[in-house]
Amino acid sequence: MKKILSMFLALCMVLTMVPVSAMAEETHTTIGGGGEIISFAPLEETEKVVSLGTSIEDLELPETLTAVVRTASITDSSASEEIEIDIPVIWTSPEYDKETEGIYVFSPIIEGYTVSAELPQITVTVGQLAVEVEGSKAVMLAEENVNIEEIKITDANASKIQKLFDDKGSGIAEVTDNNGTIKIKLLKNITGIIIIYTSNSNYILDANEKTLSGGGQPEAIQIANSCSGSTLELVGNGIYKKGGNNSLYISDGNTLIIKSATIYGNIFNYNIIRFEREEGSDYFTVKNNGIDLFEEKNKTTQTTYWIYVTGTGLVVAQHGLDLAGTAIISNESPRIGEVLNGSLVGNNNTGTLSYVWKAAGTIVGTEPSYTVTESDLGKPITLEISSSVETGTITSTATAEVLKKVAPSAPEAPTLVSKTHNNVTLTANASYEFSKDGTTWQTDNVFSSLTESTTYTFYQRVAETSDTEKSASSTGLSVTTSLAPAGALTGTAIISNESPRIGEVLNGSLVGGNNTGTLSYVWKVAGAQVGTEPSYTVTESDLGKTITLEISSSVETGTITSTATAKVLKKVAPSAPEAPTLVSKTHNNVTLTANASYEFSKDGTTWQTDNVFSSLTESTTYTFYQRVAETSDTESSVSSTGLSVKTNSNGGGSGSSGGSSSNDNSSSVIVTLPTPDKPNSPIQGEIKVPGTVDSKGNVMVSITDKTVTDAFDKALADAKKNGTERNGITVVLRVDTGIKAGSSVTVNLPKNVQDTIIAKKIVNTIVVVDNPNIRVGMDLATVREINSQAKSDMNITANRVDSGKLTGEAKRAIGSRPVFDLKVNYGNDKQVQNFGAGSVSVTIPYTLGANEKARNVQAVYVDENGKVHWLVNSVYDSVEKVLRFSTDHFSTYGIGYKQADTVFTDIANHWAKDDIEFVVSRGLFSGTSATIFSPNTAMTRGMFVTVLGRLANADVSGYKKSNFTDVKSDAYYMGYIEWARKNSIINGTGNGTFAPDQSITREQMAVIIQNYAKVIGFTMPKVYGENTFADSTKISVYAKDAVKQIQMAGVISGKHGNLFDPQGTATRAEVSAVMGRLVELVISSDTMQGVTADVPKNLKYTTYTVQKGDSFWLIAHTLGCTLTELERLNNKSRFALIHQGDMLRVPEK
Repeated sequence: MKKILSMFLALCMVLTMVPVSAMAEETHTTIGGGGEIISFAPLEETEKVVSLGTSIEDLELPETLTAVVRTASITDSSASEEIEIDIPVIWTSPEYDKETEGIYVFSPIIEGYTVSAELPQITVTVGQLAVEVEGSKAVMLAEENVNIEEIKITDANASKIQKLFDDKGSGIAEVTDNNGTIKIKLLKNITGIIIIYTSNSNYILDANEKTLSGGGQPEAIQIANSCSGSTLELVGNGIYKKGGNNSLYISDGNTLIIKSATIYGNIFNYNIIRFEREEGSDYFTVKNNGIDLFEEKNKTTQTTYWIYVTGTGLVVAQHGLDLAGTAIISNESPRIGEVLNGSLVGNNNTGTLSYVWKAAGTIVGTEPSYTVTESDLGKPITLEISSSVETGTITSTATAEVLKKVAPSAPEAPTLVSKTHNNVTLTANASYEFSKDGTTWQTDNVFSSLTESTTYTFYQRVAETSDTEKSASSTGLSVTTSLAPAGALTGTAIISNESPRIGEVLNGSLVGGNNTGTLSYVWKVAGAQVGTEPSYTVTESDLGKTITLEISSSVETGTITSTATAKVLKKVAPSAPEAPTLVSKTHNNVTLTANASYEFSKDGTTWQTDNVFSSLTESTTYTFYQRVAETSDTESSVSSTGLSVKTNSNGGGSGSSGGSSSNDNSSSVIVTLPTPDKPNSPIQGEIKVPGTVDSKGNVMVSITDKTVTDAFDKALADAKKNGTERNGITVVLRVDTGIKAGSSVTVNLPKNVQDTIIAKKIVNTIVVVDNPNIRVGMDLATVREINSQAKSDMNITANRVDSGKLTGEAKRAIGSRPVFDLKVNYGNDKQVQNFGAGSVSVTIPYTLGANEKARNVQAVYVDENGKVHWLVNSVYDSVEKVLRFSTDHFSTYGIGYKQADTVFTDIANHWAKDDIEFVVSRGLFSGTSATIFSPNTAMTRGMFVTVLGRLANADVSGYKKSNFTDVKSDAYYMGYIEWARKNSIINGTGNGTFAPDQSITREQMAVIIQNYAKVIGFTMPKVYGENTFADSTKISVYAKDAVKQIQMAGVISGKHGNLFDPQGTATRAEVSAVMGRLVELVISSDTMQGVTADVPKNLKYTTYTVQKGDSFWLIAHTLGCTLTELERLNNKSRFALIHQGDMLRVPEK
């Protein structure tokens, strides 16, 4: 066979192939000094294929090589002579065996020259017969199955090739060139291998329903490693059977498209395709019916991958053939009802495009166009476009958030139906809103409580709907009310709460006016009468409706109608529950503890009532949440903190408890990280410990060093990953007693466990027993004190006491409510008497009795003399139905009920009565007299700052004169104003004034509260979602953030009509409600501690200089002490302000 021209295609079919090669060395030793060979001309042929028995002489290897030689006699390289000459050579391959099939590499031996260039090589394959192309004259045999050695197309002009033949002259395949694409059509079933050698070429293999088996070869089809940039397309419903390795082998940089084929493997008839690629590059994108089969595989670490595929329509393409272009949405500012059209501009698509429309990440359409719906309101829309041929997805730029439909045109001015001295009725229109000032709007066409003989201008507009914006206002209609007839009732009907919720009590009153008789009341909900008493309790049937009050007199004539309230809302959401707890997990399933009142989520967005999550991904960490579900009359709570759970690897067993690890001793630890609203909270590691219940109902718990260490280590590891290890670690030991319930608890805490807690500086150690529902938490200072006093093993006991045996003062305070005897025991019947600088938090279950109010429930302890001590730093949680308190010693503790003793005569039916009693009882407010509170009186700026200073327990005795020119030195509020000014809580009104006697506005109140929170280091939690008030544009720029923060924290809410009324005056009642919410928010269940006036004499302390940015909270976390310790040592409240350079007492550690 003559020298082979450059190939279009190499089609090889081989029975066996045993590779044997002889590699040339990198350094060469030559004989003689004829010169230095610095380069060789390229060989015309570097590969030869010969049949068995071909000798070296018959290989027809070239007898000379053309080389460039630098003459050997020249030593000065700059003067050397380079010439091109033909050099005789001898070719050698030491292992060449003409009788053994294989691949052999020949290298030349050159005598008389020094060789610095790389030697050329020729590869010879033995055992394959090169067959010449004979055209259409060949005789075709009738064989259906052909076993041959090798066939190559050697003619560069492939368009002339019609058939391939074996050594018997049998037609094997037809080969044609269609505009550069080589098509191979099989004519026989073949056992062998097809190898594609040529780069940057396109091939179509039409199997013609034949079978191509790779028996005896590595695979049936191979795109060789030397090939790059080529495409092979399989058509014709062929059957491809596995060789020694695979059915198909596709080297890196090439593309395989399978349009019709059945590909078999050798195990259970699985189909196998092998891909080779460079490490660090992307895998092929492999799609079958639109599903990326490599989606979850690591795309950078493996160089070889086998994939199992079946059926037709499989497209395999390299990453470099991804779809390109720009996805365009026709309208970037969409509104409800509009049609959006999608397109792909500047693309390389050769297939059919697919479209996926998403609103805020959720799929909403799959057509080329999409009609915006009402459910898309407020969400951005994106378009993802993919191709049936090219891989990958092109995603558009997100649109602006969807808006409502454009507002209709403004209507004409309203028309008058009737009027009286205090009432105007306009023509009704169910689609309209009405206003008498162009600012405050109502759906009711009747305006009441007007002033006689007064001119008003009325407007109307098309009301906003769920999908359309409100129109502009109409022109105005001027109406002058009539003169009041003799004896007509006058005044203003007032409803105590303009934003009512289900279950709330509304009180009616007539302010001002001339009434001399007995008033009658008619309450109406959406126009229907529902009550005739001075007060009305909102019911579930009122949800979504407005309420009005009509008042008439037994003497004066006529009726006074109130302004309608906002639409009734559901009851305020309960507090967020704790993080969910894990029951079990598998590789694709997680089961949480069920609760019929809860909803569960694995992303904090999508919620379900089922506590079981299925179809999860193995070895993947999910964060689960729970919340109290919305009911027919109550809003859903905010989400709990998250529980991180890592699913098992496939084939692993199930776990009965969780965390983010599954293969070590920490697998049963549940770690709770700080939430955004409480970023400084300690990291919590919770672990289950076994508890036993004896026949008398005594729960026995033994804490081990390993249990505490496992919980601590896992929590600390997660804290370091989260960058929050500075917050400290809390260990929660949850006692598991199975289904058995107990009446008393004994927790054994050995000396070595105490030592571990102290050594690891565990901030809090909390023991939780579900039956009975008791929770005891010890801060680090407590454990240190117990360890110091006991110097041995100890146990904590909580024994239920028969409340029927109480007498005297204890009986009156506690009654039949729960009582527990709490003790810390050690040695021979000894008890730890006090916890020194430490504090123990206790939670006791309790359900409110009939007519009991949560704010009146307090913890009490009974001393050895039977005297009752009320714990003002206790709080009742009406959601969890538990009482929480903290103490510095153990004794007999019970649940007492303390009736409020305020005697104000003007708050009996006031909507803020509970809030007023709450803040007065805590010393923040006092009445305007002994019996009058004046709830509806405006709150002045000086009065508000005074209330805030009382909350902070500010010492103002040192302030003798104010820096504000309008604050008198002898004014009761002077000291508090100076305190607030010094601490940047207030700034004044300009020109050196503060305007202390001016009424405080609602937005000013918000700013001052925000400033105060910043100074004490308290972060407002995000309890509610952000509300955009209808009058938000009226909120001053300086106050916008403050209003947002305190609204989301639940400290302040809006008024009727979703108004904030930023420049409106805050009344004493409103401030009472705001301060009550603030106190309960700051003194939450996890921070509530008492304040002791004097430093205990037995408490050792050192000093600490306050740094910039410090607060009580931060110092406590940094030094590993409690807020109670800091309060006691410094005789300050945790709300007190501290400054850089201040000297504080801190516990000696």
